[in-house]
Amino acid sequence: MKIVVSIPVHEKIEVIKDQVENINKYIKFPIIVFHVSASFSEFQRLQQVLSVYQNVFINPERLKTEWADIIHTHISNFKFISSQMKFDYFMMHSSNDMYIREHIENYIRKYDAGFCVRKVTRNNLHWWPANAALRDKVLKNMMIETGQTMVIASQIEGSFYNYESMCRIVHIIECNYHRNEKEEKYTREEIYFSTIASSFIPWENCGRPTTYSEVHNFDRTLWKLKNTARRLYQFVKWIIPQKRYDQFEALCNTILFKFGHYKLQPVLVKKLVQGEKKCIDKNRYLDDGSGAFELYEGTNIFSVKRVERDYNNKVRKYIRNI
Repeated sequence: MKIVVSIPVHEKIEVIKDQVENINKYIKFPIIVFHVSASFSEFQRLQQVLSVYQNVFINPERLKTEWADIIHTHISNFKFISSQMKFDYFMMHSSNDMYIREHIENYIRKYDAGFCVRKVTRNNLHWWPANAALRDKVLKNMMIETGQTMVIASQIEGSFYNYESMCRIVHIIECNYHRNEKEEKYTREEIYFSTIASSFIPWENCGRPTTYSEVHNFDRTLWKLKNTARRLYQFVKWIIPQKRYDQFEALCNTILFKFGHYKLQPVLVKKLVQGEKKCIDKNRYLDDGSGAFELYEGTNIFSVKRVERDYNNKVRKYIRNI
């Protein structure tokens, strides 16, 4: 079974090389395809460093990449690697992911795809991309074309699709979506793939992403805080204007982000490596106001995010030494 791992990168050659070594350690015969950002200044040196790996491909197309604007990089990688070879599965990652367990092949071969079934409605009170997705006219057109009635969101890291499904998804997106610098920026990669896929892949044939993300720890804490604050605000909203309250929520977000309690630590990585069920079950579901959805299927977690793009980062060093 051939698994293609698609990764957009934009900095630090030593970290990119470290990610190659990590993937090669944990996946059997992987095909790694990098999309190098147009802003990356050491492209030729990166090509030289990675030339020793026969299973690493560098996409010749170099597009601008930034947060909330990477869907085109994965599509470009899929089209490029499809022109080079045949393969079975296309798996998407980011440049700050690392693998921690073997035998991912045994998990994904059971499914046509793997993504979260996160239903996006007006009730997604805390996740701001939900409203952006519901305003997206291109998404609405694709849903009409595919007969899809529900927007489905998913974590992109560790999500996967078999070759045939990905061909169909990319065709639909390319027929409808034409990237525009003036468009509203939101994480389309977390919406388009899973929404289209769920229109033709039965949910029983769909697994879940295989990457544990610290982002969910942040969201879980922030949303609990917002729920409490909003209940209290109902008693004082006649005194405090809505604008002031919105500023308070934004401040909470900033403080929580800087506090950094949610960040991935070696002790957590160890529990995930060991498949500690109690720890995994505690973090398996997330509720953003529209109901709880499953992040991972049981103990089938094979990689983690975020691992800082610093070769000597303590979590990166820990994983290298497992």
